[in-house]
Amino acid sequence: YEEFFGHYNQGKNGTEISNILLSQLNESLKDKEEHNNILFALAFAQWEISDINKELFQNVQKIIESEDDLNLWKELGVDEIMLKSRQRELSKFLKKISIPKAKPKTRQKPPAVVESELVNGNCLTFQFPDKTYGGFALINCEFYENYGSISLAFTHIKKISSPTFEDFRNTAFLDCSWYESQDTITQTKYKVAGISCLAFEYKRKTERQLFFNFIQENFKIIGTLPKFEKGYHSTRFADINYLDKKRATIDGWNGDLSKYLDYLFNEPNQKKDKVKLKNFSTLTKK
Repeated sequence: YEEFFGHYNQGKNGTEISNILLSQLNESLKDKEEHNNILFALAFAQWEISDINKELFQNVQKIIESEDDLNLWKELGVDEIMLKSRQRELSKFLKKISIPKAKPKTRQKPPAVVESELVNGNCLTFQFPDKTYGGFALINCEFYENYGSISLAFTHIKKISSPTFEDFRNTAFLDCSWYESQDTITQTKYKVAGISCLAFEYKRKTERQLFFNFIQENFKIIGTLPKFEKGYHSTRFADINYLDKKRATIDGWNGDLSKYLDYLFNEPNQKKDKVKLKNFSTLTKK
């Protein structure tokens, strides 16, 4: 439902959106436990924009009136109270979408994107109070007028001189482990990398310039690797509030960062996958 309106707000019509979503959910539609709910959600979304497909409506009508959905719930062991409640809700739902909506849902204006030199794949250096240098890989970022965020992954880089781009290509993530996961739609099992990151964000327009000033003053971009795909990682954040005026400087918060990095560097009995940055963007879900 939410993805439908994401496409709708971008200007696509109901038919275009439905074709996109049905193609994406092709495997899920083969699962009888998901099939009906997908069609119900799609029919409701189409009704919301006053563009419900006749064939889809008839399919939904048949599922409800034949009690196909209720029989499925019985197979799943649902008790009589829940079955009666489901039947009432489905009857109301069918009655509602049977009457065309007079006024389609208004398209929402997409948030205005803010351009920045910061992009997924950036290699950034950082200098600690002891004058040594560390390196971070930007693995995820998004910047809009009223909201923005950045995730900087810790690496093994720690040296006296400023790191080179080749240092980044040959280093590995400092804290990276693979975890079992499962796609909630297709039920496909795969592994996803959990990576410790330093996270910053702004939540209102008035904070935006402070955010970019802070990043510019404290980090230096020395190169850009191929984009790190979002689907390949889940992040574990070491969040530091750069908006705290008492700590919004190098001296103010990097003591906490130094402690956290020391912990990661020296964490005992911790098995880590040495995933090099230059290889990470080419990995697929295991």
